[in-house]
Amino acid sequence: MADINGTQDATQTPEQPVSTRSGPLRLVLWTVLVISGVLNVVTSITVANIFVGMGFGLVALACIVALVVQHFKHRR
Repeated sequence: MADINGTQDATQTPEQPVSTRSGPLRLVLWTVLVISGVLNVVTSITVANIFVGMGFGLVALACIVALVVQHFKHRR
């Protein structure tokens, strides 16, 4: 959008697009979240040991927290 008030300095650079600001880490977090979520469901249904399912649940929870922190750290 054009600066109609003329307040923007000519030396300022535009912000990075949303998709490139944290691409690889965000992709890894989402991938680990989906995999750990699926493994949590599978182990909760099939394995008698509850700690295995809880381990995958904790990994999924850690990914969710990391994604939320990353979102608030990089928002405009």
